[in-house]
Amino acid sequence: MGLGFYIVMAAQFFSALADNALLIAAISVLLDLNAPAEQVPLLKFFFTFSYVALAAFVGAFADSM
Repeated sequence: MGLGFYIVMAAQFFSALADNALLIAAISVLLDLNAPAEQVPLLKFFFTFSYVALAAFVGAFADSM
């Protein structure tokens, strides 16, 4: 496979790593602020749901550019 494939795979990897780091940081902030216990699972749900729900639209937009 060409170099472009590996560049895209590396970009996908680092993007997913950054997304998970942001989620962990947001959970840490919630815990530091003594937020109600139900907010952490809700944050995880909406964070994941936004990726699933928006993937088709954002992917099509990115492909058009």
